[in-house]
Amino acid sequence: MFHKSKLFFWTTEVLLLTIIFFIWRQMEGLISPFVSVLNTVLIPFLIAGFLYYVTNPLVKFLEKELKIKRIFGILITLVLLFGIIALGIIYLLPILITQLTSLISSSQNVYGELQNWVNQLSRHSLFQNINVQSMIKQLNLSYVDILQNILNSVTNSLGSVVSAVVNTLLILIMTPIFLVYFLIDGNKLLPMLERTVLKRDKLNITKLLTSLNTTIARYISGISIDAFIIGTLAFIGYSVIGLKYALIFAIFSMIANLIPY
Repeated sequence: MFHKSKLFFWTTEVLLLTIIFFIWRQMEGLISPFVSVLNTVLIPFLIAGFLYYVTNPLVKFLEKELKIKRIFGILITLVLLFGIIALGIIYLLPILITQLTSLISSSQNVYGELQNWVNQLSRHSLFQNINVQSMIKQLNLSYVDILQNILNSVTNSLGSVVSAVVNTLLILIMTPIFLVYFLIDGNKLLPMLERTVLKRDKLNITKLLTSLNTTIARYISGISIDAFIIGTLAFIGYSVIGLKYALIFAIFSMIANLIPY
């Protein structure tokens, strides 16, 4: 009787979830190192997966249309990819740093003007009963204070900084390794699953995975090319009309175009 009751079902579900959460909390000290390692591996894995779907069409084109061996096509593609990244770092990064510095400086001026405007507004009869100055001090919106708090946090957490640097280096090292592996043997993964895990595939999981892989490949490669073109044209257009922070807005336009809507 009880096993057919909705109350019994949901009570059991909540109880099981509570027990699992309690066990998780008790074993958090043991599990957290494994979670940290998983995150360290997962991030370069996902980045490499994204780059694989972006670069694999070019590798296929070189292999099928130009009759270049796949391994040489992969080498050509990687040289082009890292060449573009290197050119971006050499030529665009200094511009980006300059524009970000200018933007932060301008935002400080805007904050000063905003503070003056609030002070003038506080003298209006409608706001005589509101202590605006006290509210501003309580909010602690000074850029100097914010930057000082950030610097203090960084200084007080040197271990976190070292850990972040190590994780970044691991990502930079592991991402190309994953990418090369995907480009060389990525097309062999599904056939291998068919011969082993999915040998008796009664649910047509292989067909589903093939369709999913094709859809993801078309979506990522298409939207990446689209975002690159939009970012490039936006940067050229903003620069031609003399817009300040052209590169920042162009990068924002490119990233925003990657977001599904």
